[in-house]
Amino acid sequence: EVIVVDDGSTDGSAEAARRVSDDRVRVLHCPATGSAAGARNVGIAEVRGRFLTFQDSDDWWHPDKLDLQMRVLTDPANPSLVATGCNWRLMQPGIRLRGGDTSTNHQRFSREAILHGRLTGVINTPMLLIDTERAAQTPHFDTSFRSLEERDFLYQLLPAKGEPLAILDSVLVDVRRGRADHVANPEGTLSGYERFLSKYDAELTDYPDVRDWYHYCAMRESLILRRRTTTSLAAVCKLWSRPLTR
Repeated sequence: EVIVVDDGSTDGSAEAARRVSDDRVRVLHCPATGSAAGARNVGIAEVRGRFLTFQDSDDWWHPDKLDLQMRVLTDPANPSLVATGCNWRLMQPGIRLRGGDTSTNHQRFSREAILHGRLTGVINTPMLLIDTERAAQTPHFDTSFRSLEERDFLYQLLPAKGEPLAILDSVLVDVRRGRADHVANPEGTLSGYERFLSKYDAELTDYPDVRDWYHYCAMRESLILRRRTTTSLAAVCKLWSRPLTR
C-alpha cells in the first residue's frame, strides 16, 4: 500500500495522487501539522502492513531499493533484524539512480551506534525500511523535536541488545538538500540537539565523550545562528543609515 499524507500542500500533489486509479493508494487529508514528524504520524496510524518505509516528497529512490532491503530484512539468517538503511547521494539535476552497485552487502549496527552519532544520513526516513513486528515499540515520531527526530525515532524502535540495524552499502536514494538541514535551519537544528541532550540525559551519563560531542554540535549551531543574526542586523543598520532618496 501507498499512503499519501496531504497536510496542506498547494502544489497540486494531492490532486495528482487522487487521480491514481489503484486501491492500494490512499490519500489522507489533514490540517497542516507544522512538521514532517506530525504528518508521518498521521500516515503511521493508517498503516495496515507489517513493513514500514517513508518517502519525502522531493527525494528519489533507486527502482530496486525496496527489493534489496526486503531481501536483507526477511533473510532467515537475520531473525533479529528490525530495520535496514542504505547509502545516499545528493541529487544531480537530470540524473536519476539506475543500475550501479545494487548488491545486498551490508553492515550491522547496535542501538548504541545511533546514540553515539556514528550513523546520520543513512538512517534518515527515506533510507529506512522497518519490520514493525520486531520493533521494540509501536512506531511514532516525537513531535517535540525540530530536528534529529529521525534519530530519536529509530533509537526508540531498536532493541537494546544485539545488532538490530543493517545498513546496505549500495547507494539507493537521491536526496535534495536545502530545505531544513543545519546549514539552512541552524535554529531548528540547535533545538534538536538541546532536546536530544535533555531526553537522553540518563543514557549519555555513561558516555561523557558522546555528551560533549552533542554539546559541541549545539554550540556550532548556536554560533552559526548568532553569526547570521549579527550579519542580518548589521545589514539592516547599514540600510537604515543610507540617506533617503526620491
